Amino acid sequence: MAKKNTDEEFEETPSKRGYKKNIKRELKEEARYSIWGIAFIVFGILTLLSVFNMAGVVGDFIFRAFSALFGLGYYILPILLVYIGYSFFEKGKFEVARLHAIFSTTTLLSILGI
Repeated sequence: MAKKNTDEEFEETPSKRGYKKNIKRELKEEARYSIWGIAFIVFGILTLLSVFNMAGVVGDFIFRAFSALFGLGYYILPILLVYIGYSFFEKGKFEVARLHAIFSTTTLLSILGI
């Protein structure tokens, strides 16, 4: 279950108009996993667009770097990244998303080994 942080830690610091409370807040677990999911999906789409030279300067750099690193395995990378990103959005299955990331990396390395 997600943690609910309220005003647990705060300190008073002087400002021009008086004392101001600095409140330390933490993101909920669902929000963090949603951010990870969006990041993986965006990076997967960016790598997919870079295959077709549609991602601009950054896409060209990504294509050159990852195609030199992965070779033909580069064409599998966008599929795995989008899959991992989608698995982060499944409600209540955050541990499964971590396992998907680990097994996708293992799958990519196995395909490269073949």
